Amino acid sequence: MQIQTNPQYTLSASERLPFSDKVVVAKQLSQSQPSDAPLSFEISGLVSTVSTLLWGRALGACQAGRGPALVFAATMLGALPVLLHPGPTAMFLSALLFGGSFLAGPTSITIVAQRQLPASSWTAAISLLTVGFALGQAAGPALAGAISDALGSVAAGFWVSPALLGIAACVNLLQRPARASSM
Repeated sequence: MQIQTNPQYTLSASERLPFSDKVVVAKQLSQSQPSDAPLSFEISGLVSTVSTLLWGRALGACQAGRGPALVFAATMLGALPVLLHPGPTAMFLSALLFGGSFLAGPTSITIVAQRQLPASSWTAAISLLTVGFALGQAAGPALAGAISDALGSVAAGFWVSPALLGIAACVNLLQRPARASSM
């Protein structure tokens, strides 16, 4: 019985708040209208609501850590447009891509936990995964801020998000398939 996803899940959570800040900064650095940032959050929320219906089937077909890896890679791609080309178009593209993938993270991790562990261990495992996620959400902004302060560049700290998501995606590919006795 092995579940190796908690460190990766913690890494993926580390990017959530810095991403939100990126959208606001992208708005400030570009020729965006004052209403663009709130609209991008609305688009992200709408897309995330609809996309959760689509991710379930795709994640159910993935084996081992491939589901979380796919989600984290998609979320990483969603974090990149505002970093590579600040402006309204990038902000809305980011809202679509990020919004369409970030809520699938908890689902993908829960699927791995359920496949790796006997049903009697699910509650404890998912609780520990949630604690790891919360730690990541607390550490991510602190890490991004520390990097920004150390390098004297807000943009440098924003690269923490896609970097951690990329690492989380790669490490999830190392997750072993469930053993028959775990099911």
